[in-house]
Amino acid sequence: GYGPIEGLEPLRCAIAARMAGRGASVAPDEIMMLSGATQGLALAARALIEPGDEVVVEAPTYVGILQTFSAAGARLIGVPVDGEGLRVDLLAPILARRRVRLIVVQATLHNPTGATLTPARRERLIALARRHGVPILDDDTYGELWHGQADQRPLKALDRGGLVLHLGTFSKTVAPGLRVGWLAAPAPVIARLVVAKQFLDLNTGALAQLALIEFV
Repeated sequence: GYGPIEGLEPLRCAIAARMAGRGASVAPDEIMMLSGATQGLALAARALIEPGDEVVVEAPTYVGILQTFSAAGARLIGVPVDGEGLRVDLLAPILARRRVRLIVVQATLHNPTGATLTPARRERLIALARRHGVPILDDDTYGELWHGQADQRPLKALDRGGLVLHLGTFSKTVAPGLRVGWLAAPAPVIARLVVAKQFLDLNTGALAQLALIEFV
């Protein structure tokens, strides 16, 4: 059958357990399944911003982020990336002066530079987002490929105010062809995104979700 729009509960429970192992406490009802992580970008662009809204992106960043939010009518503000990730020091004055609606980052193994945001910058990014009330969409597509000496926790692990939307996928760890990703966010945000997803593809393929329940 089709299954629920937000995804099969056993898989959402398994993902919540995996995220807990990475230090992020997320309930199953705060997770929705996606038809690939790319759909998460599209849903965020469709449900969380309006045409003309200002969205901060990294410079450079994954071209799909630029295309998706540009197509939604967002005004993109690029913040440079160096060897330690997003230049959070340059982000601070932007948030102080502009009415930014969303910050889109790849905190771990950034595409295309490969940089990973340092712990100090992560803390400051979360603090800035909290101070200005701006949500963060962390595209953690490559996060589980981390091979550093210490496990790199996702931004969601530092989130105490419900401002971080965590985007994950099985495409880089299991199989790209399964087209199954997930988004973890506060329940009210998930409810809003579920409505948007209903009009895109109704639900993520149940067969792939069932296979992943067994696999993980």
